[in-house]
Formats: sequence, C-alpha cells, structure tokens
Amino acid sequence: MSYDSTITFTLDTVCPWTYLGFLQLRKALDSYRSANPSSPVTFKLQIAPYQLYPDFSRDGVDRHAWYPDPSQANTFHAHRILQYIQKHHGPEAAIKALESLYEQYFTQKAHPSSPETLLKACQAAGEEAMETRMAVREQTGNGVDSVPHIVFEGRKRDFTLIGTKEVGEYVKTLKQVVKEAS
Repeated sequence: MSYDSTITFTLDTVCPWTYLGFLQLRKALDSYRSANPSSPVTFKLQIAPYQLYPDFSRDGVDRHAWYPDPSQANTFHAHRILQYIQKHHGPEAAIKALESLYEQYFTQKAHPSSPETLLKACQAAGEEAMETRMAVREQTGNGVDSVPHIVFEGRKRDFTLIGTKEVGEYVKTLKQVVKEAS
C-alpha cells in the first residue's frame, strides 16, 4: 500500500544550521531513495518560513558587530518569495529558489534581502515576479521557536526533529515513517 509523506522543513534563509540541515536532509533523501527504489512511501519536501530576526531592517546590519558573518537582515521578503513560488509552482521550484538563496548568502556573501539576491532566487525557480506574512505567523503559532524544525508526516503519527542532524538520523526517521506506513 503506497503512502505519500510530506516533510515540512521550517527554516530561515540566514541560519547556517538550517543550511546544513537542509544539505544533510537532501543527502538522506537521496540515500534512502537510492537504497529503496521501490519504497511504498514517497517523500515530498516542502519548506515553511521562520524569521530568526523579524525586527531587523530590510537594509540589514553588520553582523561583525555581534556575529562573525557579514550582513544580517530581515528575511521577510525572502520568505514571501519562497512561499509564493511554492504555492504557485510547487515545492520543487521553491527548493530551487531556496538553494539559490543559500548559495548566494553563505558562499557568495550576498546581502540576504537585496533585490538582486531575491531576483536571482526567483530566476533560479523559473519565476520572474513576486505573498507570506501569514505563513510566517502560522509557523510561530505552530509552536516553532527554533530552526531547523522538520516534521516528517507519518500515516499514524508525525515525527519532529529539531536542530541539524547527521544524515543517518534523517535516514532513520525516513525508515520509521515507512515502517509505520505498512
């Protein structure tokens, strides 16, 4: 009996732990899918917004003053874009935009809220133009108070992992979802 499981990955685009967790989860999904090509469970990854610093300005501040990385800014507009793309083009397109945001911010040191950064993320997802304060509020209302916050939807119960985990921990959770779906 087949089952479609949604994995909801709650993140902030400027959090290094969500970036690492995202990379680890993607590796775990690839590993699981390669080892279990005929699995009765299909996993779909979707993203959900969370702002670590909602009071920061869009212009940003120098993180060196309080944190050892470059500019830190309000990520509301990045979340708006991700939610819009996910709603109108699906989770796969939103993940492409997220990967672009992570790449630009963590490896190219781009400003996290600049129009150029956001435009490149939209273009990576195949989107040319730009909805989400409600989605951010919803995640806060769901009891999310740190990221990454990952919910694996199970047939009988959901599994929640908080914080970045090793690939093996994610694979273990995927296997538990499959076990309980039978």
